[in-house]
Amino acid sequence: EEWEVEVAALAALVRIVTWHSNLLKNELGTLLELVLHEVKNLRSQVCRAAVQTFTKLFATIGRNIEKERQFEEIVQTLLLKTGDTNRFLRSDAEDALDMMIENVSIHKAVTSVINSGLSTKNVMVRICVARLLVHVVTALGADTFFQLIS
Repeated sequence: EEWEVEVAALAALVRIVTWHSNLLKNELGTLLELVLHEVKNLRSQVCRAAVQTFTKLFATIGRNIEKERQFEEIVQTLLLKTGDTNRFLRSDAEDALDMMIENVSIHKAVTSVINSGLSTKNVMVRICVARLLVHVVTALGADTFFQLIS
């Protein structure tokens, strides 16, 4: 079926990112757009595979992703998935956001999480935003965090 081909393609992308991430630099924007489209897929297996792909992408080439124009939309979409009813998808989206927080610049991570997450009315998404911000503040220390923000 078509969805199985999409999941296989996402798995192939993870293998390429793992072993040959330099091959993706020229077409990174296009790849991000395609993976983001699959995160919005209604079939949960495809959506989950795409979210897991973002986890690997952030772990491997996070600094390159933050420079792309799709970065804010990726964060917003992953945050929305943290409010999903599927607990496995919710957990994978949280893992992807954790990896994003750890592998992009602090300023870009905090700004995108706040801009994307605080306007929502979904309690689960707000909890995730708070958890991500606590993670950043704990990792940096409160004094360092507030010096960076101001």
